[in-house]
Amino acid sequence: MLSDRATAQSRLARLFKVNHSALLCINDRTPIGRPTDLYSSRGSRTDVFAVKFRPNSPFNSIFSSHGKDPRQQTHPSMKLIKLPEVAKTKHISFQLYRQTKTTRKFGYDYFVSTPSGQKPERGWPLLLFLHGSGESQNGEGDIQYTLRHGIPKIILCYDRLKDGQEPKIDIPAYCQSENPSSDDFSGTPVPEEVCKFYAENFITVSPSLDKKYGYGWKADVLNALLEEMLPNLEVDLDRVHITGFSMGGCGVWELGVYCSERFASLVPICGEVASNIHRTAQIPQWIFHGDADRIVPLEHSQEMYQALMNANAKNVKFTIYPKVHHDAWTITYNNIQVGQWILEQKRGS
Repeated sequence: MLSDRATAQSRLARLFKVNHSALLCINDRTPIGRPTDLYSSRGSRTDVFAVKFRPNSPFNSIFSSHGKDPRQQTHPSMKLIKLPEVAKTKHISFQLYRQTKTTRKFGYDYFVSTPSGQKPERGWPLLLFLHGSGESQNGEGDIQYTLRHGIPKIILCYDRLKDGQEPKIDIPAYCQSENPSSDDFSGTPVPEEVCKFYAENFITVSPSLDKKYGYGWKADVLNALLEEMLPNLEVDLDRVHITGFSMGGCGVWELGVYCSERFASLVPICGEVASNIHRTAQIPQWIFHGDADRIVPLEHSQEMYQALMNANAKNVKFTIYPKVHHDAWTITYNNIQVGQWILEQKRGS
């Protein structure tokens, strides 16, 4: 078997176009069959299990049965978990991971999208998105609600657009029958230019909060998540941004206060009041709120804006939508000028 394994190792080296020495091993516990089974007589790919490369190899990953879709980029140092069916994509890498380093007894599962284009010299800008209360899990493994609005919705709409479909999604709300309000625009299509702009210019990270651990985003857990992720993603550390709405809008401010030195911009939408907002005065911010919001009244954002002005903040914008209720995020994220503004911001500038 040793000679067969050596032959298979040589064939794999040629297959992946690497030097033979880059291959560390083929898992001894997994039978690979005859070396000739690596390719069929017609040259089509067949099963190759658990090929492991040396730590310094650029191919350092585990190849599972039938290989991996090259569009789906994974990060070996991050814990990959199973995607829900509604989150599976064909045209952009969109994966689900589980936080493993945390300051509490829980962490967040989080979706990561990665552009397929040429990486900028200093790395990709990163956009961290925090959803609202209605998009939370409810202790039932119902993570699909996290995808209904905001940045993850845009990523899924981009994939549908690239597949020749209308850029919209249809994910029912949690306990929809208990919420008769028409103020839910999850099914609103995303403009083509917006889909392409976010999906092709940012690594996006969308954590999912599970209410079995309580209400509200925990800034210390989110900071631990950033410390876990950032070394494993090709990110420009001077261009890390946060956005979110409602409960997530408050989370934007609270995380900004907790580690203000990290961020290039904050974009809170219909967020609740947070403490010590003066600590974020040096960060560019664009605040959004509807003046007819009955769930988080406009006064919350007005109070935060005034506190920032009192702290001599130099780069803060405040947009109030007339006659708009709580869903002020659909109109905001569908406006490409918001994404363009985020992309222009840089830490310390």
